[in-house]
Amino acid sequence: MKRFWVSLMCIFLIVSLPGVVFGKTVLNWFAPMSPGPEVDLWQGLIAEFEKENPDVEVKLSFEPWSDYWTKIATMFAGGQYPDIVWMHYSKFKDYAAQGALRPLDDYIKKDKAFAPDLAQIPAVLKKIFQHDGKQYVLPKDHGGIAVWYNMDMFDQAGVKYPWQGWTWKDFLTSAQKLTKDFNGDGVTDQWGTTDLMFGGDPANWWHHEQGWAMIKSFGGDTYSDDYKSVFIDKPETIEAIQFMADSINKYKIAPTAEQIAGLGPAFRIGKAAMSCFPHAAEGYWIRYEKRPIKRYGVEFLPKGKGGLWYALGATGFAIPTGSKAPDVAWRFIKYALSKEVSEKVAEHYRWGSQRMDMWAKRFELQVERGIYIEENWKRVWVDAVINPTKVGVHLGYARIPAGAAEINTILRTEFDPVYLGKRTAAEAAKAAKPKILEVLKKFYK
Repeated sequence: MKRFWVSLMCIFLIVSLPGVVFGKTVLNWFAPMSPGPEVDLWQGLIAEFEKENPDVEVKLSFEPWSDYWTKIATMFAGGQYPDIVWMHYSKFKDYAAQGALRPLDDYIKKDKAFAPDLAQIPAVLKKIFQHDGKQYVLPKDHGGIAVWYNMDMFDQAGVKYPWQGWTWKDFLTSAQKLTKDFNGDGVTDQWGTTDLMFGGDPANWWHHEQGWAMIKSFGGDTYSDDYKSVFIDKPETIEAIQFMADSINKYKIAPTAEQIAGLGPAFRIGKAAMSCFPHAAEGYWIRYEKRPIKRYGVEFLPKGKGGLWYALGATGFAIPTGSKAPDVAWRFIKYALSKEVSEKVAEHYRWGSQRMDMWAKRFELQVERGIYIEENWKRVWVDAVINPTKVGVHLGYARIPAGAAEINTILRTEFDPVYLGKRTAAEAAKAAKPKILEVLKKFYK
């Protein structure tokens, strides 16, 4: 009888442990996804992991991209921590600075079996996710920024396709020729480009690879490497931001939010001839949503006096500080970054891999299987990252400091009138700079 009660007590203790259900460790993973192919892919990969690790149960919960960041901020603020989260490089520093994410350096250092997989991640992608010299996130993918163009629209307008080394003046000239009022009713039916200022959201035109690469090409910059200085009032930076706003208000080559409201992304629905987006975006959604775009290509962003810039972005795996099972979470992250899993993710035909030995796989599979792939894909998406000097581009990533969310609020306040054509970028920059510096001083002494 005594043995029975001892056994029962042991079972009770095991079941009562945080994150443990009937002897299994439960990993709660929260990610920005929407129902469909991506969720199905990861549910299948979770099942394979659980088969190989019968002591673990992984529970995936998800929200659409925009809702995810609102919810995760609320969860962390309320002390609710999943065991694994996805972090975008533009978001993670705020959480790292708050102590909400666990540095992964000890796991990386001690886990010798992970060394071959780690060696396949290029230094630039590791650096994207470092804060105060520590590695808080390990990338699961990468995305490069380029100009997508609708080949049929260019052909119909008799406009030359974009080419490497074209300038922002060339971009403007092409976009003006491609902006059309077909029936002469005074209402634009087709625009030359999508909104270069992303609805005025500074998380995209300032703290994002597209905006950063554009600013760099104009000869401007955002922050110093130590994040103690901000260059928003540099003349070349102002020129770039003003051009973004002028594309709507002065040149009218891009639609306003009101003009495109309710219709969907302008390029994907055949309303804009060009779009500046990462390689995961336009082609994937055109195919997945069966959009009417039949022929499309990609080219590097235009060249300016600052040169030709190619910027990377990435999302990766992180372990919140409040995880109840960080060691088991690390096991899952290692699995998710393995070559075997990366090969299966490549078959999703969406993101580029974080692994150098898989860099071109996603694109090669499309070619092998007869799935339409954008013109110039190899030079723009693969060669530019593997050997940027040979291709003739400057490779980098957007500088995003801790405190970015607070800075975005400042930028939104000061630059919304610029986006609406009611203020100059120079005026907004002068007002924003001292406020941004005050935020930076909180984190960078």
